[in-house]
Amino acid sequence: MKLDIINLNIDVLKAEFDINLVGTKESWKLNLTPKGYLISKIFKNIEISGSNYVKKIVLREINGDETINEFSIK
Repeated sequence: MKLDIINLNIDVLKAEFDINLVGTKESWKLNLTPKGYLISKIFKNIEISGSNYVKKIVLREINGDETINEFSIK
Protein backbone atom coordinates (compact mmCIF):
# COMPACT_ATOMS: atom_id res chain seq x y z
CA MET A 1 0.00 0.00 0.00
CA LYS A 2 2.86 2.42 0.76
CA LEU A 3 4.05 2.47 -2.85
CA ASP A 4 0.46 2.78 -4.06
CA ILE A 5 0.17 5.98 -2.01
CA ILE A 6 3.45 7.45 -3.29
CA ASN A 7 2.67 6.43 -6.89
CA LEU A 8 -0.96 7.59 -6.48
CA ASN A 9 -2.32 4.29 -7.79
CA ILE A 10 -5.95 5.45 -7.55
CA ASP A 11 -7.48 2.13 -8.61
CA VAL A 12 -5.80 0.31 -5.72
CA LEU A 13 -6.43 3.15 -3.24
CA LYS A 14 -10.19 3.17 -4.02
CA ALA A 15 -10.46 -0.29 -2.49
CA GLU A 16 -9.25 0.91 0.92
CA PHE A 17 -10.13 4.63 1.03
CA ASP A 18 -12.78 7.19 0.22
CA ILE A 19 -10.97 9.66 -2.04
CA ASN A 20 -11.35 13.44 -2.25
CA LEU A 21 -9.15 15.28 -4.77
CA VAL A 22 -9.13 19.09 -5.01
CA GLY A 23 -6.99 21.66 -6.77
CA THR A 24 -5.27 21.95 -10.12
CA LYS A 25 -2.43 20.09 -11.85
CA GLU A 26 -0.01 22.69 -10.45
CA SER A 27 -1.28 22.48 -6.87
CA TRP A 28 -3.48 19.62 -5.68
CA LYS A 29 -4.45 17.86 -2.47
CA LEU A 30 -5.71 14.30 -2.12
CA ASN A 31 -7.47 13.27 1.07
CA LEU A 32 -7.79 9.55 1.78
CA THR A 33 -10.28 8.47 4.44
CA PRO A 34 -10.06 4.78 5.38
CA LYS A 35 -13.15 2.70 4.75
CA GLY A 36 -11.79 -0.72 5.67
CA TYR A 37 -12.23 -1.93 9.25
CA LEU A 38 -8.59 -2.60 10.07
CA ILE A 39 -7.05 0.49 8.48
CA SER A 40 -9.73 2.74 10.01
CA LYS A 41 -8.60 1.52 13.45
CA ILE A 42 -5.13 2.97 12.73
CA PHE A 43 -5.59 6.05 10.53
CA LYS A 44 -8.02 8.94 10.74
CA ASN A 45 -6.94 10.11 7.29
CA ILE A 46 -4.00 10.45 4.93
CA GLU A 47 -3.41 13.73 3.13
CA ILE A 48 -1.19 13.87 0.05
CA SER A 49 -0.31 17.11 -1.73
CA GLY A 50 1.86 18.08 -4.63
CA SER A 51 2.13 19.37 -8.17
CA ASN A 52 4.06 17.40 -10.80
CA TYR A 53 5.09 15.00 -8.05
CA VAL A 54 4.09 14.16 -4.48
CA LYS A 55 5.53 16.85 -2.21
CA LYS A 56 4.00 15.97 1.14
CA ILE A 57 2.25 13.07 2.86
CA VAL A 58 0.57 13.53 6.23
CA LEU A 59 -0.53 10.43 8.14
CA ARG A 60 -3.05 11.21 10.88
CA GLU A 61 -3.57 8.38 13.33
CA ILE A 62 -6.64 7.70 15.47
CA ASN A 63 -4.56 8.13 18.64
CA GLY A 64 -3.70 11.73 17.65
CA ASP A 65 -0.18 11.07 16.35
CA GLU A 66 0.76 12.67 13.05
CA THR A 67 3.61 11.74 10.71
CA ILE A 68 4.67 14.23 8.04
CA ASN A 69 6.86 13.23 5.11
CA GLU A 70 8.07 16.00 2.80
CA PHE A 71 9.77 15.29 -0.53
CA SER A 72 11.89 17.48 -2.79
CA ILE A 73 13.80 17.13 -6.02
CA LYS A 74 17.45 18.16 -5.96
